[in-house]
Amino acid sequence: MNGSKKVLVNFARASGVNTLHFTLYTLHFTLSMSQFIPFTICIGLGFVVGIIYVLITSVATLTKKRFVYIFTDLIFFLFLAGVVVFSIYFVSLGQPRWYLFLGLATGLVAQHVTLGGVLGRLVTKISARKKKPKQPPKKLSQQTQGEL
Repeated sequence: MNGSKKVLVNFARASGVNTLHFTLYTLHFTLSMSQFIPFTICIGLGFVVGIIYVLITSVATLTKKRFVYIFTDLIFFLFLAGVVVFSIYFVSLGQPRWYLFLGLATGLVAQHVTLGGVLGRLVTKISARKKKPKQPPKKLSQQTQGEL
């Protein structure tokens, strides 16, 4: 344990700080030593958010109804707002940093470039399969109708 962590541990024990708060503070202190780790976490969050965006919008694509588009956009916006608040609170303990937003945006772009095309084609194939009109049953010929 390095010197700064020892000071934090001794301070927490002496002042009777809440254990959960101390654990989060220690995690923040450890992560804040390097901005690379929170940035990488936010890239991963952005990548996951991008995948969820494709899944949510595929529902709207399959239904082709205007209210479904509006509803899925609203759901995604609320989800994204929750992810941003989560990342600000847990990754940097409530201190909004520019690299958190840059990490989320980088993850979204990385998902769009790598998996976005594949998932988009998959959704297109599924929606095209759903759109295929059902072929009407073949009419029975005169000879077949007579035999029945």
